[in-house]
Amino acid sequence: MPSTPYAYTSVLDHLPTEESTDRDDAVEIVSRKFTPHRIDPQGERFRLTARTGDIDGVGLHHIGYGSPLTIEADPLRQRHLVCIPLWGKAVLEIGDRHWFCDPQTPMLLPPDREFRLHWLDDSPQFVVSIPNERIERVAAAMFGEPGAAIPLPPTFTLSSGAGRALAAELTLAHDDINSGAARSFPAFLSRNVAEGLVARILLGATESRRGGVYSRTAAQRPQTKLVTAFLERIASPECLESSPLQIAEQLGVPLRTLQENVQRELGVNLAEALRRNRLRAARSMLLDADPTRCSVTEVAMRCGFRHLGRFSVEYREAFGEKPSETLRLLA
Repeated sequence: MPSTPYAYTSVLDHLPTEESTDRDDAVEIVSRKFTPHRIDPQGERFRLTARTGDIDGVGLHHIGYGSPLTIEADPLRQRHLVCIPLWGKAVLEIGDRHWFCDPQTPMLLPPDREFRLHWLDDSPQFVVSIPNERIERVAAAMFGEPGAAIPLPPTFTLSSGAGRALAAELTLAHDDINSGAARSFPAFLSRNVAEGLVARILLGATESRRGGVYSRTAAQRPQTKLVTAFLERIASPECLESSPLQIAEQLGVPLRTLQENVQRELGVNLAEALRRNRLRAARSMLLDADPTRCSVTEVAMRCGFRHLGRFSVEYREAFGEKPSETLRLLA
């Protein structure tokens, strides 16, 4: 079992697998997913295995070749790729510079430059594919700057606080896709999951760069007015379908500014403030609902909870009873 947040034996194992032992066919399959490239296998056990899932345009992939190899790739142009070896090591080469990566050190492939990857063993890779426009929009909402203005590093670590949060978010998104649960998500929830994953990647990749765009703080705005507007915004029913990024955009501030003000004035982080608000909204809906026409699952999904078991635990901790008991309370 590697030190990654997912077992390499079961990555996207419920999804269809494309396989090939022919090099040209393997190149065609992977080029179709990412970008034209060339490969030079160094082993006799060459066999491509590729599995792909998607949630609101953000792709999760399992790519393995069964042997060490070198990949020379054209610029990605339309997307960023985050690649995590499921074991072993790899080397990213851009121009005359090299970076090493391993299961705790993802590589973030540039969209605008040719690059070369050296997979030093037969390790498969867990790959996240993000359209450039999604990176641009999420970065602008988070930092007040478009993604192009933020120098993203070729590698970063999963051992930091932001990295561990990213690993947890990757696991949840992977399980949503692999189990098929994501197919039943309403559109707003799929969007929020995808944007949350992109936001975690940006935070993990930029955690060590707390200067620059990160240095812009709430001093630019009256603090009390911002948090008051935030509380008014999340109290509206339509806000249940809004992600943290969208709420920050609606309030006209970068996400980090909103996070810092909410933490300072409410004593909880932004995610916790939104979670508590969603729980209160869920309780109100359950109290008002007709148990013959409404289910706990329906209410949980409407309030942005995508895992019913976790919702039930959190609900009981907050209100001292199961959501099903609340639903039947006034029946």
